[in-house]
Amino acid sequence: MKTYKVPFLLLAFLVSFSSVINAQNLKITADKKKSTISYSMVHPMHEWTGTSNEVNSIILYNPKSDAIESAAVSIMLSTFDSKNSNRDSHALEVLDAIKYPAVKFASTSIKQVGNQLTIDGNLTFHNVTKPITIVAIRQTSKKETTIDGSFIINITHYDVEAPSLLGLKTKEEITLAFKFVFPVMAI
Repeated sequence: MKTYKVPFLLLAFLVSFSSVINAQNLKITADKKKSTISYSMVHPMHEWTGTSNEVNSIILYNPKSDAIESAAVSIMLSTFDSKNSNRDSHALEVLDAIKYPAVKFASTSIKQVGNQLTIDGNLTFHNVTKPITIVAIRQTSKKETTIDGSFIINITHYDVEAPSLLGLKTKEEITLAFKFVFPVMAI
């Protein structure tokens, strides 16, 4: 019986140690009052931006290495406001928002050099998932960490037809810009 006590104690110690290591990583949710996502589109007659403050974003942060190890974002299409309710209603119709109500992103890797983050991940839009790479800037103060960035997608790659007005279609490219603000993340 003594021969089993040492391996059992060693196994118990390793499991406990492993749990402590994993417990060091923090799940931090973005502050919805300060975080935004916006899209910008271009039509031959005008340009516009729709913005949402209903950002659901969470990161896994390692305080020992001061590294953001993973990130996930989800946003409901119905929360975007372009300051034109007719345009917003038409956008929801074009995007099949009842059938596909959310846009989601999940990182697969995050690399940081200085304050620049290179984030690889999968973007799911209109029920189509595609890999993308996003470059963002991370700024940390005593109170919060802000992550800002933007990227361009082609909506036709996500099985969405470019909307039209007066027989003229919008450009297929949409610029998505984001600002996520997280509570203190500094060691």
